Formats: sequence, C-alpha cells, structure tokens
Amino acid sequence: MIKSFLRSISATARARRGAQFVALMGVEPHHRILDLGGGDGSHFNAILPGHKNVVIADHWAPDLEAARAQFGYETMELDGSKETLPFEDQAFDIVFCSSVIEHVTGPKQTMLAMDDNATFDQIAAGHQARFAAELRRITDGYFVQTPNVDFPLEQHSMLPQPVIFLPRPVQRKLMAGLGKVWVSNVQPDWRLLNQAQMAELFPDAELVLEKVAGLTKSITAVRRRTGRPA
Repeated sequence: MIKSFLRSISATARARRGAQFVALMGVEPHHRILDLGGGDGSHFNAILPGHKNVVIADHWAPDLEAARAQFGYETMELDGSKETLPFEDQAFDIVFCSSVIEHVTGPKQTMLAMDDNATFDQIAAGHQARFAAELRRITDGYFVQTPNVDFPLEQHSMLPQPVIFLPRPVQRKLMAGLGKVWVSNVQPDWRLLNQAQMAELFPDAELVLEKVAGLTKSITAVRRRTGRPA
C-alpha cells in the first residue's frame, strides 16, 4: 500500500511537471526536442504524444530500442565514458531533462564504491558542472528538473533527508539492507542540489520551484527559447 501511494504521488508530480514544460517552453510542431536521459521515451510521450521531432538520448540500449519501436523516436546511445554530448552547438530548440543531473556524478561503480563523502561531492560537482555546460551548449531553450536536497524526504531512497549526510559506507549498507523490504531499492550514486547550486550551474535560467506543503520538493532550471531559426 505504501509503495502504491508513493508511486501515485510521483506520477502526479511528473504529470504536473509535464504540463509545466508545455506551458513554459511554448513548444511548436517544428521544434526539435532532446529528451536527455529519456529512457524508453514513455515519459516524454505522455507529455507530448503528438510531437515526433524528438531525440531520446540515454545509456541503456534496450530502452532506446523500445523508444524507437513504440513511439518512432530518433535515439542516441550515450557513451558513459565521455563527458561531451554527441551533438553540435545549438542542435536543438529545446532540451528536456528530468531527474537526471543529480545522477551525473562520474563513473558509476567508482563513485558508488567511494567511501569519503567530501571527495565524492567534489568529484561529482565537477561532473555536474561539465554536464550543465554541455547541455546549455547544444540547445536554445531548456527545462532541467532535479529533486531538492533540502526537502525532508530523500526522493530516491524514500528515506528521511538526513540519510544523505551519513558516511557513504553506512548509506550503502543501509540502502542495500532496506532495499529488500522497503519501497525503494537504490544505491547512493547521486549528488542532490539546492537552489543556489542550480543557479550556479544554469546562470542564464530562471528557477521554477515545485512546492509540497509549502516546502520546495524539486527545482527546475528554465531557459525559454530565444528564437533559433527553424
């Protein structure tokens, strides 16, 4: 029951963000859109089911195959060993990137095995800065959403927010153990961000805040299109 309830809340939030994306970005049929980290394309299709000028970029080939087969989207498999994105400057009218940047922390197994919190944070921050710069390079407008580090619930593990301050070996052990019985089975590969950090990563954006009970649940950096030629 708890799992169903949390999934329902998550689905509602995703639908709300999708409507916000459409309203803020002024999407037109000819706009070329990149869903960066878009998986099998189902999330984007739920937001704009009639829009076909879409590229789904991700690391997982089976998801990309599903995006092509189910929705006819163009796809790009990303090389996790490279920090540059395989697109030319201003290749897209809009980039949509939902709950991805917090996971851009470096080579997954290396980062997961890292025990020192400060070193993890320093390395992850560098990767996120380079990712944000690349994202801004390839597009005219963008919509980049991430969970807020200061929200009372850590939204990947569904555990109280102080879990992010535990020593990393304790985090891994706790989440591995709880994953067998808890509503979420994850490992701490993320570096969560606050408003100041998102503003630093995306200095040409406005920040749109998603509120729950008066608290900021997620942060979206939005740069509206300036009018790249069609």
